[in-house]
Formats: sequence, C-alpha cells, structure tokens
Amino acid sequence: MHSTLLIKAFEKAKKEEQKKGIKDPSNYSLAKIISAFISNKKTAIGERRLGDYYKQALKDNTKDINISQSGVIHGLCNYLGYENYEDFIKKSKTHTTKNEKSWLSLIVTLIAVFILVLGWFGKAIVARR
Repeated sequence: MHSTLLIKAFEKAKKEEQKKGIKDPSNYSLAKIISAFISNKKTAIGERRLGDYYKQALKDNTKDINISQSGVIHGLCNYLGYENYEDFIKKSKTHTTKNEKSWLSLIVTLIAVFILVLGWFGKAIVARR
C-alpha cells in the first residue's frame, strides 16, 4: 500500500498546484511540496528520494514499494488527511469496495438493458413475418 499512498500524495499535490494555475507541475516540484510538509512533521525525506519512490511506484504497479521510515509514511498519511497509516488502509479498502460495487451494478444494469433491447428487436422481427 505504500505505492498507493505515495501516488495519491503526488496526485493531491498536483491538483493543488493546478488550482494555483500551474498546468503541468514537475514531479520534482511536487516532491518538494510533499517533502516540506513531511519535514514540518519532524521527519525528513529529501525531494529526490521521494521522487525516486514515486518513479518506482509508477514503474512497477504490480510490486509495492517499501518506505522504511515510519515517520515518512505517517507524514504522507497526514498530507492526505488521514490520522495514520491504519486509517489510510481502512478508508482505502472501504472506498475500493464501494467502487467495485458501483461497477458491478453498472455492468448488471447494462446487461439487463441489452437483453431487453434484444428481446424487443426479436419481437419486432417476428411480428413482421
């Protein structure tokens, strides 16, 4: 989940910069913003290392990265508005479950509509004969 945490932090930083009028902020500038926030929480991580973690997370999304500094993990969670890492995991799973249910509902609805339309066309064809 460290990859997800990191990617979400960079996405939030990017949205905040875009609200300020910076259309395409660099990953370095985003890392600098996040690093400054974490440093205010009495833990430090350089923007370069943070950027390296981010590149690694984007590069191989099948393998989770491991951020060994618990203070950095906690700082990233705080940056995203979570109380701690456990809170992040709990709320992320709840959000994922809701999204899966929404997609499932959409798929079932589309299949039902498709079957109804096929039935209607079938009746129309039989009625013409």
